[in-house]
Amino acid sequence: MNNDKRSITFEEELWKNATEGDFDMFMNYFSREDIDVNWADQEFQRTTFYRACGHGRIDIVKAMMNDKRVDLNKETNQKGTPFFIACQQNQIQVVKELLNSQRIKLNQPNHRGATAFFIACAKGNKEIVQLLLKDKRIDVNKSHCQEGTPFYIACQNGFLDIVLLLLEDGRIDFNKPTVEGATAFFIACQQGHLEIVKKLLDHPKIDPNKTTARRVSPLFLSCVKGDLAMVRELIRDKRINVNLPSQDRATPLLIACSKGYYDIVACLLEHESIDVNQAVIDDATPFFIACQSGHVDIVKLLLKNKKVNVNATTKIGVSPFWITCKQGHLEVVKEIFLSKREIHISKQWNGKTPLQEARDCGFKNIVSLIEEYQSNPASVLFKLEKEFGILGILNFKF
Repeated sequence: MNNDKRSITFEEELWKNATEGDFDMFMNYFSREDIDVNWADQEFQRTTFYRACGHGRIDIVKAMMNDKRVDLNKETNQKGTPFFIACQQNQIQVVKELLNSQRIKLNQPNHRGATAFFIACAKGNKEIVQLLLKDKRIDVNKSHCQEGTPFYIACQNGFLDIVLLLLEDGRIDFNKPTVEGATAFFIACQQGHLEIVKKLLDHPKIDPNKTTARRVSPLFLSCVKGDLAMVRELIRDKRINVNLPSQDRATPLLIACSKGYYDIVACLLEHESIDVNQAVIDDATPFFIACQSGHVDIVKLLLKNKKVNVNATTKIGVSPFWITCKQGHLEVVKEIFLSKREIHISKQWNGKTPLQEARDCGFKNIVSLIEEYQSNPASVLFKLEKEFGILGILNFKF
């Protein structure tokens, strides 16, 4: 016989039977006058009522709710209430029963600030959300300490059916941001939930341009991610500011040029309000960035746009052609030569022309191409036209 074996108390038997035993067995213990009906386990501080709610034992829940001895709101060590666990575990009948009581604390948050309504939205428990929305006592906008509002979390997790329910409720604050300034619309774009984004854009109260604390807009973020479908959907909306810059003044077009997203650049260029020359803090334009990054197809695309200032220099005077030569982007140099644009290919910076910079960097092919053009531009043009299978007219200033 093991003398160290501890006898199980009546409270522990009651606690155990809340989920595993039959109702009659439970009531044998519950009806005792000498039992502590609010006893909780040492590890998590879960009461018998908490466990019954979480496991959907509606018969036990009703019996305990009718007894004034029972603390219906006693929290676990993580401040979770019986109502919270019932909503989390999608125990619909239990939630209905709890909502009928005036003793239940419906908006009590757990240790992370999440309420029962928040967790129901986070888990995608549609029927629970519907029940809670019908109760005017529910705080539908109470925020999680880090993860935003219930509406935010539903958008983040991609629960379209929940989002549609919330969009119909006039109490919802659709644009309430997180501590970092992200809105529900922003997070839906970030997560790539296109169908949710479409529904949000249809709602007149949604602000599709609201930026984060670092001034990142939903459109800018979608361009960073290279999400072409999202970008197309966003710029269809007349409210979208296609030129809204980030903290360092980078526009959606500039970041798309930087990352080499050709289709997104082409999509943005089609927008009637696009500013093709809006520059970042150091005055680098989208064309400059494309040249610097060596994105040949994007450079070619921008060269065709007559509004693009192909000679705009940075704040310190570096031109797009100069930076192209410094980076050794031979194919970009060829496209610049093949364009019909007036490019200043000899503009100096730091006392050196693009040709001198290319020579100092050891880019022999670029050096040869520029030198040959300077001596015989027609010959260079002919060779490039033959190489690319096109005809063109050059118009350069030296």
